[in-house]
Amino acid sequence: MSHLKVGMRIDYIRDDMPPLKSPNTDLIGAWLAVGGELLDEENFHDTVEETKDGIRRQVIWSVKGDKLAKCGDEELSFEEFRRRWLSEEWRKAHPGHLVTILKAQRDYAVALKDWLKQQKPCALIRKGRRHVVIHPDLPEDQKQKLLSQL
Repeated sequence: MSHLKVGMRIDYIRDDMPPLKSPNTDLIGAWLAVGGELLDEENFHDTVEETKDGIRRQVIWSVKGDKLAKCGDEELSFEEFRRRWLSEEWRKAHPGHLVTILKAQRDYAVALKDWLKQQKPCALIRKGRRHVVIHPDLPEDQKQKLLSQL
């Protein structure tokens, strides 16, 4: 049973990136967080096609274009939400707006995860009630100095 109706507006966003790496996935997550909706059916397609030019990937999200989402005291269409999400100029002019805050949170989370991927766990060494934390890149003489303090 299809939930599509004559005259229903459908908005699409697409790219060729894996969905877990695509900024479109973050946009869709933010849209859903403010009350936006995807189509009831056929709302996500991740396809891989073999073409004469090689493998072609396409990821498509299908959004209920008639559904408005609540952002503070205003209601936004997906098209307007997306425009604001993508516009650095708009976000700079509206620093306290929910779209700006959601986008900033996304950007900080991406940057933080990239930074975390570069980090190495430290060794925690206990002796009685004392302990030392040793970073793996610490020179050997400094490691020994810390260990000698236990």
